[in-house]
Amino acid sequence: AVKAVRDEIAATALVVKAFRKYLESLYGEDVTALGDFGLSPAKKAAPPPKVKAAAAVKAAATRKALGTKGPKQKKAAKEALPPEPAPTAAPAKA
Repeated sequence: AVKAVRDEIAATALVVKAFRKYLESLYGEDVTALGDFGLSPAKKAAPPPKVKAAAAVKAAATRKALGTKGPKQKKAAKEALPPEPAPTAAPAKA
């Protein structure tokens, strides 16, 4: 009986996945509408460690440069920060 259920799940997996994608594209992140079908919105992917590390370095540099100051001093300090390096684009795959 268990094997029959597993075989049925495997046979219908592609259809179920496609239907879920269709509903998500149709309703977006509307929890109520997706809940009518027993679904919940897809979770956002966590940023890769490389991105998180770069963000932490940038945040630390900003905090060091700005310190605890008033709004006018912060604005002047932000303008004095070195420009952010341009992101390197990965080569396009043909």
